[in-house]
Amino acid sequence: MARIFCIYAARPQTASDWAESIGDACCYLKKAAHSRLRETLVSALGENAKLYLLEKEDEPDRLWRDPTSGVVVAVDGSPQVGAHLLSARELGGLYLQLGAKAMADRVDGGWTAIILDERDNKVVLLRDRLGLKPFYYADSGDFLLAGSNAGALMRSGLLPRQANTSTIAKYAACHYRTTYGRSPSFFAEVKLLTPASLYIKDSSGAKEERYWDLDASTPFLQIDAESMEQLYREHLQRMIRNYLQERPVAGLGIALSGGIDSGTICGLVHQHLSGRIDAISMTYAEETDFDETYLIKCSVRDHVRNWHAVNLDAKVLLRDLMHMYECFDVPLATISIYGYDYLYREAAKRGFQRLLTGAGGDYIQAGNYTNFYYYLADLKVSDTDLYEKELQCWIRHHGTKQFPKSPETAEAFFDRYLDLSKPGHLRAVPMFLADPLLSPEFREEVGNFMPTMVRSYGEFARTYVMQEYFYDAVAPGAEAEDLIDWRWGTEMISPFFCKDVVEFGWTIPSQDKIKDGVNKVLARRSLDGICAREILDRVDKSGFNAPFDLWVRGVLNDFVMDTFRAASFRGRGIYDLPTFDGLLAQHMQGEANHMMLIWQALNLELWMQAWIDRKP
Repeated sequence: MARIFCIYAARPQTASDWAESIGDACCYLKKAAHSRLRETLVSALGENAKLYLLEKEDEPDRLWRDPTSGVVVAVDGSPQVGAHLLSARELGGLYLQLGAKAMADRVDGGWTAIILDERDNKVVLLRDRLGLKPFYYADSGDFLLAGSNAGALMRSGLLPRQANTSTIAKYAACHYRTTYGRSPSFFAEVKLLTPASLYIKDSSGAKEERYWDLDASTPFLQIDAESMEQLYREHLQRMIRNYLQERPVAGLGIALSGGIDSGTICGLVHQHLSGRIDAISMTYAEETDFDETYLIKCSVRDHVRNWHAVNLDAKVLLRDLMHMYECFDVPLATISIYGYDYLYREAAKRGFQRLLTGAGGDYIQAGNYTNFYYYLADLKVSDTDLYEKELQCWIRHHGTKQFPKSPETAEAFFDRYLDLSKPGHLRAVPMFLADPLLSPEFREEVGNFMPTMVRSYGEFARTYVMQEYFYDAVAPGAEAEDLIDWRWGTEMISPFFCKDVVEFGWTIPSQDKIKDGVNKVLARRSLDGICAREILDRVDKSGFNAPFDLWVRGVLNDFVMDTFRAASFRGRGIYDLPTFDGLLAQHMQGEANHMMLIWQALNLELWMQAWIDRKP
């Protein structure tokens, strides 16, 4: 991967202006990098644009200039067509042949690009279809800044160090899924290019356009069960071939969890290579409900040559918190995102260069817990008898003492989040962690706390898949995970996000995703011998989460309390302090679990100190 930083000015700048802005921006990019780099600076569009590229020394060229047309292409990430990884020259060739939209729609993988087109004095910014790689820009009218990191744009000195009040408020008060993946970033004048979009700036103005979508009118497959299972396996096997054919086997491994998707990737790679594969997993010393060690060991037994169990503890996190935002330029969404950073750091030490993950498999097979609600909603308006049957199965399989399930539970969800009179319509509802939590003055200043929702795709289950892809599930980790790869010299590969598999998943009937209160039924039927039987037979889903709630009461207690008692935190005017202090006390005394609130408040304060308070 590479880092791109570009300035496009309406009028040519002086050499000293260019040098200062680019130099300060790239000091940040170098600081965040782990491996040796090579640097390239090019002028384009006359003297109106300067493009700076940082690359790892062993990478294929990420920059190409066509001597005939004057088109300059800079690429970050791993664009590919089929099994072929594209160079900047090849991507530029597709652009010259097809134009920006058709070119972007043909390309797979996680990637971003800047194209400087001298033919029309035009700048084109592009981002991959699912937003696996972030891309930021700030357009003042007089100049356009664009790059792989928001931090580089801020360090250029061309933008004020000002937080985006609305984004800050949502992160402070709401579930993290309300915040990430939306166009407004954490910085006031910086925007995040939305997935499957391109941004074009030329002499006539600027506009953002979408180049890819899934079609609500696409019919579901109507084939027998055996054919469906065979088709599913063929898609997954081709997916693995495409992602491994041009990547070296040396340094390849699996980031292994105990879930079906991770186990499937592990088994498919074993099958493709005709040999066992190395893997690495995150573990914790504490006994928690999220411990998947037993299931991980089932995949290790069947498919893994060397397994590395990396143990994360609170002392490591405490050390890292002190310096985390010297590199990260957005607050981390969850403790799990920090866990990925630690995992990939340790993976790099052990020689891993590319790690395949099971991310994305949940979205093609209704793997997240919330998918049950949307499937039940579709049945409620279309098939009453099947609704009653699936409702009872859901209650039986997923009701717990802590979170009991009943018909009333489902109805309450429908009333709050859906409009059953409008097929596929999702309601925008504030997802407050506690209410009231913000100070009255700050809340009044912000006003709107509604999350962004996708349009209807005809059915609730299909619409929620698009919500997961564009906002709820992919987005929270994408920005940090991209920087994690840059920091540690790794490549995080999620094959389930390839276009072919995503579009195939769109055609799988809901009854092949959820049946009798169990999800991922097609995977469970199809993958025997690829994924361990113990994993396929498991009905409940624990997820991946560090025991931050316990650590806050223990090793992290002094650091957390000192941060929340500090004048900087208490003087920001964001939280209603008596309410916040009360919730904090509840958690510390073990009366309630406010882990998410504490994580977000802590990381917001650390980010504000590093990026807003601190002088450049």
